[in-house]
Amino acid sequence: MNPTPPQGPRQMLWTPTFVLFLVYVFIILTNRIPGATFVMGAALLSLLVQRQALRAPPFLWLLAAWLAWAVLGYAVTSYPDRVWASLTEHGKILLVVLVAVNALRTPAQIRVFLILLVVSYILFPIRSTLTNYLLGYTLLGRAVGPFIYQNPNDLAAHTILMLGPALVLVTTLARKSLLRWFAVGAVVLLLITILLTQSPRTARPGIACRNRVGASAAAARASVRRARRIGAAVRPCRPVGTPGRTHQSS
Repeated sequence: MNPTPPQGPRQMLWTPTFVLFLVYVFIILTNRIPGATFVMGAALLSLLVQRQALRAPPFLWLLAAWLAWAVLGYAVTSYPDRVWASLTEHGKILLVVLVAVNALRTPAQIRVFLILLVVSYILFPIRSTLTNYLLGYTLLGRAVGPFIYQNPNDLAAHTILMLGPALVLVTTLARKSLLRWFAVGAVVLLLITILLTQSPRTARPGIACRNRVGASAAAARASVRRARRIGAAVRPCRPVGTPGRTHQSS
């Protein structure tokens, strides 16, 4: 029997789990096509047939232990409906994380994932949000987007999180590559979107900081003027009996 030939770089990159995970991320971010649950189910099944060993980092075990502890608490809670809904959501998160850590195994896979993440977010939620704002479709002057981004505060929170992948691409891609310039433009569009949401989580701290800086600058100018007035009033005074000094010009 001939041994199984080693996998090439392209085969290691485009594994079934990796491809299904990318499709799932695209569906979740854009809501352009249905079937997120089906795709994630297929990704979980692909873990059973992958050639690499199943990965389970320590943080995944901690998450599983925390979820198991929450399940024990479900037996004695006074709010079973709420707790069950929360357990269901966190159970889904655990499965998605399991797929993610097994899909993203190499730096090349992580780079492709980040590119898909930023491109999908810019071309769909951000493009729609900026188009809505330019056409006057806002919420009391605040930018809103489609799908889960209709709340300006949620839109700002998601966009702030997306700044991380965009900045990673800016700092890691080749300086003259088109993808890097796209990442630079993405950072600019993300910052503009955050400002247009006027979210209290982002706008108010900035305004408060600006006001504090302005107040500090005004107080500093007032202190300087006060010191100058005091100096002007004290300078002509001389203690009685103290002879003046004569300065000769050379």
